[in-house]
Formats: sequence, structure tokens, C-alpha cells
Amino acid sequence: MVHITSGLRVVYTYKDNTTVNVIESPPKPTVKLNEDQDQEVLEGSSVSLRCSAETLCSSPPPTLTWSFTPRIPLSESSRQQELLISDLNFTATHRHHRVTFTCTITYQLQDKNKTAQDNITLHVQYAPKISPSSSCNGTDVTVCFCEGDGNPSPKLEWHLSGRPVSNSSNTFISEERLNSTGLRSSITLHQSLSHTSTLQCVGNNTHGTARKLLLSVARFNVSSVMTGVAVAAVLVIMFCAITFICVRLSTKLKAQNEAADTYASLQLSAPPSEYETLNIKRGDAQ
Repeated sequence: MVHITSGLRVVYTYKDNTTVNVIESPPKPTVKLNEDQDQEVLEGSSVSLRCSAETLCSSPPPTLTWSFTPRIPLSESSRQQELLISDLNFTATHRHHRVTFTCTITYQLQDKNKTAQDNITLHVQYAPKISPSSSCNGTDVTVCFCEGDGNPSPKLEWHLSGRPVSNSSNTFISEERLNSTGLRSSITLHQSLSHTSTLQCVGNNTHGTARKLLLSVARFNVSSVMTGVAVAAVLVIMFCAITFICVRLSTKLKAQNEAADTYASLQLSAPPSEYETLNIKRGDAQ
């Protein structure tokens, strides 16, 4: 006797009360995190996803495959008793936030394949990150923008010379939500920055703080400049005086050496005295 139910299952009943169920689709696999992990994980932590499915009497045996972006090396599938299991192990980063990991089981049945899937979406919590594209522009009026990303979504602040600033007559700050984790803040400064050393964008959430220096203006101190000029002038004068003294001493020593050489030359070239002449003549007379 043959019974057809719901168009999905064919039930064969034999006289000895043996029932054979033929299903059109293979058993659906199950994907879950390790038992000791929650649905949300912290960036930098180890994550282990497990896909398991019942195996049927088929040849060749079914296979489990993962699909997701970005690609991550995964461990090989292994059979445990009547289950087919594939483990996916990796270190969580902010790029894995809201990534859906899909596990597919494939049965090769005669002239066609049968597949079934299950998936899990990972939620990663991470400290704020300031976008490298954050920047400033303008001359008389300075306009800066800062983009921050984090989970939970960070709070963005602007710091002038290390101190937080808020909206005022000279400062206008606005914010724009980019997505569930991203925020964009802009600041407009209607004031001179000649006495402001730095302008920073600071992002905070429960997992940390991120900072990015967007503007740095050197302080101009007239007294310091004049002091530097005076010191440089004194050094130049001292150098000139020392050089002058050295030249004078060198010239004087040279003149003394030339005079000594002249005196020695005159001594060697002087004619014999009368006493020496008389002694020579007496010697000849003897």
C-alpha cells in the first residue's frame, strides 16, 4: 500500500508493518557557536563555528562546505558516529561583524545533487577606529570632519589644545549616523587658530579610545624669537672676535719668526774682527 503525504514524503507500508520513508530533501545541517560562546564575540577572541548534519546511507558520502566573505582557512570535515561535522576556527576582527557564515550539505544522488543549508550571522564588538580620510580644510573658517566606527557605536568628541569643545558662537558641531556602527562628526571653527596647538578627533566606547590629530598649529612667541636672535648675534660676534685675535696672533708670530731668521743670517755673513785678523797674521809670522 502506498500513501503520499504533503507532496514531500512517500510512505511505503508492508504487510509485516515495515515502513520506509523517502524524503525529497536531505536533512538540514545545524550551524552554531561553541557552547561556551555567546552570539556576540569580542575582537581578538578565538571563534569556533560548528556545522553538523546527519548522514544518510549514500555513496559517495555527503560533503559539508562553508561560504562567507572574507575567506578564512577552515578545518577539514570529520565524521563522528552518525554525524558529519565541520569546524571553522579563526580570530574575530571588526571585518567579521555581521558576516553571515553559511554551511551547505550536498548529497550526490544518482543523476543530481541534493543540498540543504543553515547559517549564522556573527556579531563582533570592537574598540573605535577613526577613518584615515578624516581631515580639515579652510583658511579663515576651518571645517573638519571625522568618521568613527565601533561596536557599540562610538561617541565622537573634538579636542582643542587637549580640551573638549562643544557648540558655541565660534564653534558649530554636527553629527550624522552612517550605519549601526559608524558615525560622522563635523566641526566648523569661526575663530583664529594662531594660539591653538592641536585639534583632535576622539572616539570612545566601552572597549577603548581612538584619537586622530587633524590639525597642528605652532605657537608664535615674539619674546622667544627675539631671545633666539639675540643669542645668535652674540655667538656671531664672539666668533668674529676670536677669529680676529687668532689672525693678529698669527701675523705677529710670523713677523717675529722672520726677524729672527734675518738676524741669524746677518751673524753668519759678518766680516772677521781686527782681533781675529791680528791672530791670523801672528800665526803666519811664526
